Amino acid sequence: KISNNKSVEDIGRKKDGTLINIEVQGKIHIIDQVSYMIVAVRDITEQKRILKALENAQNALLSKVLEAEENERSRIASDLHDGIGPDLSSIKLHLNALENAKTQNDKDVILNKSYKIIENSICDLKQISKNLSPYLLKDFGIEAALNDFINNIGIGQIDVNYQSNISNYRFKSEIEISIFRITKELINNSIKYSNAEQIQIEIKYENNKLIFLYSDDGIGFNVEEKLKLNTKESHFGLKNIVGRIKSLNGNIDIESNKKYGIIVNVDIFTKNI
Repeated sequence: KISNNKSVEDIGRKKDGTLINIEVQGKIHIIDQVSYMIVAVRDITEQKRILKALENAQNALLSKVLEAEENERSRIASDLHDGIGPDLSSIKLHLNALENAKTQNDKDVILNKSYKIIENSICDLKQISKNLSPYLLKDFGIEAALNDFINNIGIGQIDVNYQSNISNYRFKSEIEISIFRITKELINNSIKYSNAEQIQIEIKYENNKLIFLYSDDGIGFNVEEKLKLNTKESHFGLKNIVGRIKSLNGNIDIESNKKYGIIVNVDIFTKNI
């Protein structure tokens, strides 16, 4: 049923029998006290296809972001379970042993061991907290946080060359967090999997665009194959990296092969704050 100045969507059929999406709109005209309705039919098949593609892309992006968040939760749970959990169990065992200690010397030994385990637990907890929300990132920005992380990489593990022009800039928190997480993920991948000797990182801010460049001289890999795998299978987290950038409406290009390692280019339009 078509009402005046109202449009409805329906399925139509072309002369060749092809089914299409149509929009039907009617408008009433009165001529010599006689009402006439003029009906216009418009093919909206392509419009519907584009809208559906956008919806699918948004759903895929949301799925990647949720997957990244879930992986982060799993990593935190693993850190707590594998780090703090055993320490607390060990402390409990020491306290139980303290009740059965016969001499003061035995008690002192047990207490000293317990204190040392507690100190280690505190250090582990601080590190987990730092990984969750580095205070340097929150208080001083991505430049300070990245420099701190890079400087704490074990000597002899890999040579990291970091350059930037953003020391006097701050950006939205979601951008700074994403760049920091991506950098950590890429460095960890280079150390664990690539056998790289050198990493080059450059971050530039120019013309309201934040540009992130990353490369290493490792053995490289097939990017398409890694992106097809889920995060747990690939151990690279490439989908998470891509998802983070896409969630910021940024662009990312990842290239890699066995001749030159990996090259990652990211650009995000933004304004410093």
